[in-house]
Amino acid sequence: MKDKIESYYKPLIEHYTPQDTRFVSWLTKNNQDLRFFQLIDNIEFSFNSVLDVGCGVGDFWEYLNAVGHCNVSDYKGIDILPKMIEGAKSKFNYIEDKFECIDVFDYFITHDYCVSTGAISVRLFEDDEEQKSYGYNFIDKLHSLSNKAFVINFLSDYTDERVKTNELFYYTPELMYTYCKMNYGNVKLISDYGDGLNEDDCVIIVYK
Repeated sequence: MKDKIESYYKPLIEHYTPQDTRFVSWLTKNNQDLRFFQLIDNIEFSFNSVLDVGCGVGDFWEYLNAVGHCNVSDYKGIDILPKMIEGAKSKFNYIEDKFECIDVFDYFITHDYCVSTGAISVRLFEDDEEQKSYGYNFIDKLHSLSNKAFVINFLSDYTDERVKTNELFYYTPELMYTYCKMNYGNVKLISDYGDGLNEDDCVIIVYK
């Protein structure tokens, strides 16, 4: 699984710097910030602990800090790729102890909120059903690590076929919503912010 993720990001890591959003596969900073805004607009992060799953080079921390929604002591970023964590520590060396290279399935400390932006977008399995199961397992893990809510961003299969790539997986929003609704109850699906994005995109928030 890790090999698939590394192979997707390898050319980006080799070609761009951690200061460039393309390093973490976002085409522009505006695209990235548009997604981040959906998170802070629907969750009160202030004075709460935040786990950033698939944190990349710490861009969500930078966004949270810029808008005054999180203190250093309340943030933790984890990523499965060493190069991402190295990039995060180089960008934010004053909080480098807040970034850790670890698979989320090997992480067991709970936080008020868990956030994951784009972490399940890389296709890890040839079989679509296996990929969907992985997405559901990832959601279950976020639920187990969150005390108040978790939020996850994913690519939607409403994306134009001309834009889709075999390296990425596009989930059906209705199926993701139904899974969360059946298992966790208080769910919000946000899917009306895609104007200007190349790919259709969704956010699901599960409140506890």
